[in-house]
Amino acid sequence: MTLECGLASSNPQTSPLIVYCRPLPPNPQSKNQKQRRSFSLLEKIYHIFQSYEAQPLGINKYYAVLIPLLVIDEELYILYESRAAGISQAGDTSFPGGRVEEGESFKEAAIRETVEELGLTPDKIALLGEMDYVVERDRVIACFVAQLNIDSLEDLAVNPDEVAYPFLVPFMKLFRQETKTYTFSHELQIDADFPYEKIPGGKAYPFRNRQVTDQVPFYDVDDEVLWGLTARLTERLMDIVRTGEADIFSGKL
Repeated sequence: MTLECGLASSNPQTSPLIVYCRPLPPNPQSKNQKQRRSFSLLEKIYHIFQSYEAQPLGINKYYAVLIPLLVIDEELYILYESRAAGISQAGDTSFPGGRVEEGESFKEAAIRETVEELGLTPDKIALLGEMDYVVERDRVIACFVAQLNIDSLEDLAVNPDEVAYPFLVPFMKLFRQETKTYTFSHELQIDADFPYEKIPGGKAYPFRNRQVTDQVPFYDVDDEVLWGLTARLTERLMDIVRTGEADIFSGKL
């Protein structure tokens, strides 16, 4: 197989960075049909990868959530939801959000879900930015921070099928509070008919992550409990703000 490659650097002291590699066509005088078919297939593979976008293996579920901030009576709050009975994780606290629909961006999904759950019009949502995203097992969860341009919770028309009730927590109360973190572990479960005889070492094979351990944070907020993913995203928001704004950290605001 012959490849034509371009290099970003020819410095012998460093490893050259390959910018591109393109398969060269076979010699047109070649009478070896099998070789020509192989080169033709190689050329097709090359063209496929010119438009292919790499993505993480095993990810097949995509979600987006939105952290709503709002100012009421001169104080900054974060809005949370208590999930309605009859849906998954009923009674848990959460942010507005849900699954990304086909043809939809993460941002569009976050705004749509917020509109549907809180009964807002999109013009009441001012996106402030995108926060860190979560990748776990088979799903990706994108997170956005936004301001809700409303005067009180009475301006909402929550969807009772998804939201039991919304509630507010003062931003600075969470900012000054440290989470309590607990460890959650579970063992790797392997099928009884797993073909150990086909892998080196058999049952003694040193599987990675034989025991999976998660750190689960909790915030205690009056009559509500923030925990799990909701607490993780809240904690990360506080970390980002704390790092980027010295006046808040010093208590001047």
